Amino acid sequence: MKKTISSRAAAILAVLILCLALLVGCGGKAQSPAETPAEPAVTPARQEETPAEQPDNTSADQPAEPPAATPGENFAPDILFTTVDMGGNTWTEACFAEHKLTMLNLWAYWCGPCVGEMPDLQKLSEEYADAGLQIIGLYDESDEAEDRETLAQLGVTYPCLRYTSSFDPYMDTGYIPVTIFVDSDGKVLSTEGGSRSYAEWAEILDGYLK
Repeated sequence: MKKTISSRAAAILAVLILCLALLVGCGGKAQSPAETPAEPAVTPARQEETPAEQPDNTSADQPAEPPAATPGENFAPDILFTTVDMGGNTWTEACFAEHKLTMLNLWAYWCGPCVGEMPDLQKLSEEYADAGLQIIGLYDESDEAEDRETLAQLGVTYPCLRYTSSFDPYMDTGYIPVTIFVDSDGKVLSTEGGSRSYAEWAEILDGYLK
C-alpha cells in the first residue's frame, strides 16, 4: 500500500513539475523587435520661385520711326544743311527726298504777318500731306523760348528747325516772313517774300503738285 501511494505521489509530483516547467516557458512572451516607424520621406526645402526674366519692352508702346527716304541718283540739293528741331532731333537736306514738295517758312514770334499766316500753314500741312507736301518752319535760335510758346498757342504741329547760314543764299532777303519751295531732288523752285492767305498759298501749291 505505501509503495502504491509513493508511486502515485511520485507520478503526481512529476506531473506538477512538468506543468511548472510549461508555465515558466509560456510566461515569457517572446518580444518582437521594436517596431521602428518608417522614416518620413524627406521633403526638400521649398525654393523661392525666381520670376523668369521678362523681355525689355521699354519701347514697346512707342511707335517705331519710319525709315528715312534714300535720296535717288538725281538728288543734288541746292542747300546742304545740318540743324535741329525744337525737340533736339537732327535734320539734314535728306528731308527733301522724303516729299514731293517742301515749303520752308522763315518766321518769328514778334512778326505779325508771320504769326498771322501760321494757322493757314498748319491747315495746308494737314490737307496737302497726302499730295506729298511737307511744311517746315525756320526760327532764330535767340527767339526759341518765345517761338516755342507761340507754336503752342497756335496749335502748330509741323516741324520747326533752327535757322542756319546754309539757307542765306535763298532766304536772307532782309525781311520776314520769307518762304522757299524745294522739290524732292533738293532743287529750290522759288523764293516768296511776305505772307499769304490760305487761298493764295493753295494756288501756288496746286501749281507745284499738279
